[in-house]
Amino acid sequence: MLLTFNNDGTAVGLWGEEIALQDLGEMKMRRASWIDFNEHTQEWEVRLSPHADDYVFSHPSREECIRWEHNYFENEAQTNYETLLQLATR
Repeated sequence: MLLTFNNDGTAVGLWGEEIALQDLGEMKMRRASWIDFNEHTQEWEVRLSPHADDYVFSHPSREECIRWEHNYFENEAQTNYETLLQLATR
C-alpha cells in the first residue's frame, strides 16, 4: 500500500486494506480504473476511464486484472507522484 501525506495533513494513496484508513478520519475516494466483463470476448477488461473505448489490460480472470491494476498504479505512483495526484483530483 502506498500512502503519502501532504503538508496540509491530507493523504493521497492507493486503496489497500493493510491500514484501517477510516480510523484516520473522513475519507474521499476516487476510482483509478474500471474492471468490466466483456461478454463478447469472455474476458475482464481494465480501463482508465469509464468512457474509454480501449482497455489497458484484459484477462479471463478478474483476480488477474485486479493484480495487474494494483501493480500498474503502484508502479506509476512510485515513479511519478504527479500521476497519483491526478488520480486523486479527477
